[in-house]
Amino acid sequence: EVMRYADSVSVLRDGELIMRTAVKDTSMVKIAELMIGRKAQKYVDSVPGRLESEEIALSLQDFHVDMPGEMVRGIDLDIRQGEIFGIGGLSGQGKLGIANGIMGLYSSQGKV
Repeated sequence: EVMRYADSVSVLRDGELIMRTAVKDTSMVKIAELMIGRKAQKYVDSVPGRLESEEIALSLQDFHVDMPGEMVRGIDLDIRQGEIFGIGGLSGQGKLGIANGIMGLYSSQGKV
């Protein structure tokens, strides 16, 4: 979605700015390589599918989670029924914190 909707992209790795450029001047492969710090093995372009429903299955508004080692601050997110959704990133970037906060395993604030 970054490539489709953004004008520019910045890549951070280990808290350091690695790249900032216009979307038109980079690729998903280059972004992935900069995020992980090595050459990407494979890249499969996805084709957006048509959702049968516009009904929101899960919504997060200003969602914060207090989980040791994970930073989750002010997430806004809507996932529609039938949509396949994934969260990726390096350790400590909030992937587990979001899921654990939704499940109530760690203290959270905001609206679910």
